[in-house]
Amino acid sequence: MAACRYLADRVVQAWIREGDPRAPELATAADDPNRLEGKVDALRLVAERCCYGVDRNPMAVEMAKLSMWLTTMAKDRPFTFLDHAIKSGDSLLGIWDWDQLRYLHMDPKAGKDRVRAFDWMMGDRDALDLLRDRLDEAALLRIELQGRATESIGDLDRKAHLNSRSETLLKSLVAAADLVVGAALASSQDRKPSDALNQRIEDDLPVLKEFLAALDTPEEKTGIAMAHQRTQMRLDAGCPENAPSRRPLHWPIAFPEVFADGGRFDAMIGNPPFIGGQRLSGAAGGDYREHLVQWTAAGAKGSADLVAYFFLQAVKLARSLGFLATNTIAQGDTSEVGLAQLIDGGWTIHRAVSSTAWPLQASLEIAKLWMSLETWHGQIELDDRGVAGIDEMLYPASRSNWRKQQLAANKDQSFQGSIVLGLGFTMSPEEAQALIEKDPRNEEVLFPYLNGLNLNQHPAHTASRWVINFFDWSEEQARSYSHCFAIVEEHVKPDRMSKKGKPYELARKFWWQHLAQRKGLYLTIANLEQVLVVGRVSKTAMPIFVPTSQIYSDATVVFAYDDWFHLGVLSSGFHFRWATRYASSLRTDTRYTPTDVFETFPQPDHSGAVADTAKALDNHRHPLMVSEGIGLTSLYNRVHDPGDREPSTLEMRRLHRNLDFAVRDAYGWHDIELDHGFHNVRGAGIRYTFAPEAGDEILERLLELNRDRYLAEVEAGLHANAKKKNAAPLGGLFEQVANPKPHEQSLYG
Repeated sequence: MAACRYLADRVVQAWIREGDPRAPELATAADDPNRLEGKVDALRLVAERCCYGVDRNPMAVEMAKLSMWLTTMAKDRPFTFLDHAIKSGDSLLGIWDWDQLRYLHMDPKAGKDRVRAFDWMMGDRDALDLLRDRLDEAALLRIELQGRATESIGDLDRKAHLNSRSETLLKSLVAAADLVVGAALASSQDRKPSDALNQRIEDDLPVLKEFLAALDTPEEKTGIAMAHQRTQMRLDAGCPENAPSRRPLHWPIAFPEVFADGGRFDAMIGNPPFIGGQRLSGAAGGDYREHLVQWTAAGAKGSADLVAYFFLQAVKLARSLGFLATNTIAQGDTSEVGLAQLIDGGWTIHRAVSSTAWPLQASLEIAKLWMSLETWHGQIELDDRGVAGIDEMLYPASRSNWRKQQLAANKDQSFQGSIVLGLGFTMSPEEAQALIEKDPRNEEVLFPYLNGLNLNQHPAHTASRWVINFFDWSEEQARSYSHCFAIVEEHVKPDRMSKKGKPYELARKFWWQHLAQRKGLYLTIANLEQVLVVGRVSKTAMPIFVPTSQIYSDATVVFAYDDWFHLGVLSSGFHFRWATRYASSLRTDTRYTPTDVFETFPQPDHSGAVADTAKALDNHRHPLMVSEGIGLTSLYNRVHDPGDREPSTLEMRRLHRNLDFAVRDAYGWHDIELDHGFHNVRGAGIRYTFAPEAGDEILERLLELNRDRYLAEVEAGLHANAKKKNAAPLGGLFEQVANPKPHEQSLYG
């Protein structure tokens, strides 16, 4: 509706400029121009010729039509005709290119290169030519439909007739395209999906040939119905319980008038749905997720949010886009799978709002993006300020044009804590002590259990719960600790056994063990008495020392360091700005990911000044929290509050300022003026830190240092897969977007 109104206003402006007969009435209109006949004419023209819509939910489609009818309602004229333009189907699941049907493969190049191409000949006729002729005829019918104004009931009936004829022609193409998509979906979890797809298509050839042979005969309808029944069973095979039946939307078949002659939509707009990457398989099915990875994202791995795949699909269908998304579109795997691939493929983000609160829901942060495949000649704007370019994380594009890489020097030094999966493993310290008193052997399997709340809110960072840990032991060995085993058997096993699906297969099989034991973590820190730990989700992202004789929950990130230098580096504004730049977020908190943040962070050379300042900071900070009875979060709320002038708070700021200067000097960047004060940091709000200009320069230099060190490690042979990692991600699938092929005599080539 908003798009319709916006475009109608532009049409009215054009009429006025060009002296259209309706212009005087519009130019001198009364208070409500929307009621003017000329404005209604513009709305109706735009609604019937310019606006298309797709939704998986048929009810949403009907609601959209109703809304558009009300928007374009005119006195003494019927409703606008919209059945050809607003349709129901899964916009991520269908084909987007005629050649996918022509070569019976989701990747036309792979289909074309097969050793034995599919023979479309049915006796003395070419079934492919017949299908293509039907598509061309349907496109011409739609073009005629769009060119006819809806002034009377007769016009409406004529449009309905043209649309019905086109839909009848397209049914056979839908059935054939469904077969391709169904085979691809069923092959998505195979080790080699493309080869598996080829084999399934070979297996389906008898069915395809049977219904194609029936085209233009009395048996055509029956043949299509039989093919549809077979493919629908395959499409729904991996569908989660209670999820709707899968109905692909095949773009060139649904809208042949748009895609004829190599065309595409001029723009695509929307607010795509979002589902976190970890939850996507459960919500849509593991086969569905792998299908998106393989064919929509061209095999790009990563736990990407569902919204990224809508971006990737849109660029196959349109020349520009304007989308709302959660701000995770520019974070972590979602950014790498989505926006990074689009930028690599030639798309430009020419305007963006990196993060803003969703109205009336402050905890939900969204991003707004405008992108184009065409060369952009206008101003590029990020958060309402001009920039030279915008990168995949919605930051100003770096001068080095480098994308961070993991450094071998940082490998195996940072770990996410254990994933226990079962509250029944945990207990109070008193209950743990009672079990140890009952049998001293229980001390071998009972440990303090440190979580994020303990870390950030307890003054001494002490675990409030204990946990049973049977490591990777066999059931027989674990059962020998009878008291603890009985607790786990009673309180953990039933819940583990109730969890369905392949992701929980090991959780059911080894129900007495923690789901993710993090053996590497505990082996690495075995000889240390203390380590640095940071809350995985927190406002502070501030590390502190804790003892090693405990189990760390998955809400923590552990660094295998016990020295003052690393405390200083990881407590500095340099590391914090890198973390907010490359971590993801949860609501408005930083979600620290070791692989994205620490493993890519180029550390400075060892500095005694950094170590001494960090020690002074900890010697002030630790007793202050204990005496005040506050945790890290409350303490740093004071530090970043401009109104707090308490001497202890001023001392905290002084120590952090000194630490930043020491770290700056350790990098050898003496020329950067830090200019500490209260500044707004994206994703973190107002903080006492160095100035934004200094922060931008620091991020640039850190990125350049990451590049230099990574390339040196590649040269030293420490990154065997470096070439593979830096290959162009979208490959052949993107080429058809950037370089549309010339068409043949048919509208579809």
